[in-house]
Amino acid sequence: MGAPGRGDEEKVVTGSPVSTTSRALGGRPRSFDDDELEAALRATNGLMLPAADILGVTRRSVAERCEKNPDRFGPLLKELREGFVDRAENTLVRAVEAGDMQASIYALRTVGRARGYGDRQEITGADGGPLEIDVGAALAAALARLG
Repeated sequence: MGAPGRGDEEKVVTGSPVSTTSRALGGRPRSFDDDELEAALRATNGLMLPAADILGVTRRSVAERCEKNPDRFGPLLKELREGFVDRAENTLVRAVEAGDMQASIYALRTVGRARGYGDRQEITGADGGPLEIDVGAALAAALARLG
C-alpha cells in the first residue's frame, strides 16, 4: 500500500451529473464547488445525504455549504421540495381517479377537510368566534387562589 492519495484511492462518485472524482482512503474529503453541489442536489431532489454521497463528503458539509450561501441554495431547495410535493400530489390524484379507496379517504381527510371530511373537529363559539365557557364561582375562586 502506498501513501494516501497515491494509488489506493476509491471512486466515490458514480452515475451522477457531477464530475467523477476520487478521494484517498482515510484522507480528507474532496472539496466541491457550488455548481457541483447544485448538480448533486438536483440529482437527489434536494436530499442532502444522497447529495453528500455523490460528492464524497459528509451530510454536514453539504448542509453547512447550503447555510453559507442561502441566496443560492435556499430558493433551489424550496424549488426542489415544491417539485417533490407536486409529484406526490399528482400520484395521489391519479390514485383517486383510478378508484383507490385508501387514496380517496386520505384525500378527503386532508384536502376535503373544509367540507367536513377531516378526523379532527374544531369547536368554536358563535359565528366561528372564541368559545366562551361560564366557569362556576367556586371553580373561579379556586383558580384565583392558584394564580
